[in-house]
Amino acid sequence: MDQGENDGAMSVWEFDTAQVEQIWLDTREVFGNKLWVEGMLYGVFPEEWQEEAEERSGTDFFDVLVSAVQGYDEGDPSGIFVSFRREFAEYGISTVFAPHPRHGDVLERARRIAAGEPLPGPAPCHLDETAVAGIWDALAHGFAHCGSDVTRWFPEETLDDFELAADERMFTYISGVLDGLAPDDDRSLVFPGLRDLAAGYGIALTFAPHPRFGDLIGRADRLRAGEPVPGPGPWHLDGPTVAELWRRIADPGSYLPSVLNEALPADLVEAIEEVTGRWASHTMTQLTDDLTEDGDPSLLLAALQRTCARRGLVVAYAPHLEHGDVIARARELTAAKS
Repeated sequence: MDQGENDGAMSVWEFDTAQVEQIWLDTREVFGNKLWVEGMLYGVFPEEWQEEAEERSGTDFFDVLVSAVQGYDEGDPSGIFVSFRREFAEYGISTVFAPHPRHGDVLERARRIAAGEPLPGPAPCHLDETAVAGIWDALAHGFAHCGSDVTRWFPEETLDDFELAADERMFTYISGVLDGLAPDDDRSLVFPGLRDLAAGYGIALTFAPHPRFGDLIGRADRLRAGEPVPGPGPWHLDGPTVAELWRRIADPGSYLPSVLNEALPADLVEAIEEVTGRWASHTMTQLTDDLTEDGDPSLLLAALQRTCARRGLVVAYAPHLEHGDVIARARELTAAKS
């Protein structure tokens, strides 16, 4: 049935706030793939509307959707509402959209963009203690593949502002921040990266103090400057402990991650697990991966000291009874190899 068979009568479709929000969100996040189509078919347009559009257009509703978006340039989501209004008007259907809760009249917004008129800038974002702790915990097992887990702690309003400015999903940019860190970096170093990422798109991002580690931006700044940060310790491993560590490291039959856990003071092991959020054996595994079978034990002890220092844990060693200052020995060996 074509439009003429409806006696020219106009039909009015009124999109409520929930429909407008879903159109906006789906268009911002997944336009161009089947998730957007599924969202429109099963979440936005009720069955009776689809049937009416098919009767008036003489074609499948999916084809109507495809036709509607041909003129959409994948820019600001407000443009999709203009596309819908124009497409459905061809079949005698008038579309009325409720104001978007954040962006108001979507058609007026689209008009302002087309006219080159300024729009309100992004709102500042403050992540509260719960969100800060949530991000910290999401990074507990390392930085790889954590972009989505970190992103979920940002409010929808900030995601909206960021993705409108960047024209890309925020988690992909956060994944880039995480990829730029070393595996044994302190988790606090993530937060300056997030702040700078947001600032690049006009969003002022601030953080509440972490319930255990306080101001994470300040902590990161001190760690980068090589300054001590608040925390347990310092630890001074005495002569017998250093000798036992040396013996265990030098034993060719030892599984180093386990023996280091067993030989280190229990409170140091606990502190390593607290700041990394992982079993200490995981940290020890990272330290031993690059150690050759005939590697001098002083090299591993120096690597342990460095990785602890990167997390604000100060570890010092008494001289080994036979080999003396283990850190100086490691430094000499490293210089000789280079």
